[in-house]
Amino acid sequence: MEAPTEPVKLGEKIAAVIQANYYFGSPVTRATVKYKVFRSAEDDRWYPPFYWDWFYGPGYWWFGYDYSWYPGWERWGCKRPVWSWWPHRSTIQPEIVADGEAQIGEDGTLRVEIDTELTRLIHPDTDHRYTITAEVRDQSRRTIVGQGQVLVARQPFKVYAWTDRGHYRVGDTVHAGFKAQTLAKKPVQGKGLLKLLRITYQNSAPREKEVARWELDTDSGGRANIQIQASRAGQYRLSYQLTDQKAHRIEGGYIFTVRGEGDDDADYRFAKIELVPDKQDYAPGENVRLMINT
Repeated sequence: MEAPTEPVKLGEKIAAVIQANYYFGSPVTRATVKYKVFRSAEDDRWYPPFYWDWFYGPGYWWFGYDYSWYPGWERWGCKRPVWSWWPHRSTIQPEIVADGEAQIGEDGTLRVEIDTELTRLIHPDTDHRYTITAEVRDQSRRTIVGQGQVLVARQPFKVYAWTDRGHYRVGDTVHAGFKAQTLAKKPVQGKGLLKLLRITYQNSAPREKEVARWELDTDSGGRANIQIQASRAGQYRLSYQLTDQKAHRIEGGYIFTVRGEGDDDADYRFAKIELVPDKQDYAPGENVRLMINT
């Protein structure tokens, strides 16, 4: 199965080639091909690796909660990890988007074209994985099965943002990290602009005010890091806009809280309830500073 190795943009057509050869190299010229194309949602979640990933799973320490109520979060936010034992894990089966039967060509190939425009109209808010399965039966009635996959992405790449701690106090140093990669997990190097935005609320609607900005580019591994001094209590958002070599501009963001004397968080908004520790892990005997938001 010959299919695009790079993610295809959602709404475009996929060109796949089914090719059948005998072991001695000659093409299978007289055969019937039955093929099916399946579509399933592709989860693009990625988390910075940490020591205990091998035991607890990637992102076990992730501090951020899903803020689907925050304007734009679905576009620039990073979702919490979901493990196989999680009760809300999706169990939706792949759907068949195309199937057919045709005679193979004289060169032993059959071309299949898949249009993802309908998927873009019905499922515009997720990435997708298309799986193509082909059964080739030659004149001797032998049947061989082949399979290939294509990733279909909403945007050229995604920018992930995170902090090294769950919450801070005035005077702490915020270590922020960023990672840009395609749906196929290939790093993206580009020019970046980081903004620190202070969040206030008016009638429960967030208002953002820029308090600082930095030019911050990603390296060849798609990574960037920065240290920021927490000088004032409040709720903040990191907004990181990265432009790649093809002039695609994608934003990633992260919301965090700085506590301090005289801090009145009565007007902050959170998820229904949040339990946020201050560190990724603890040694026996250490104290956990747990922030409870509701």
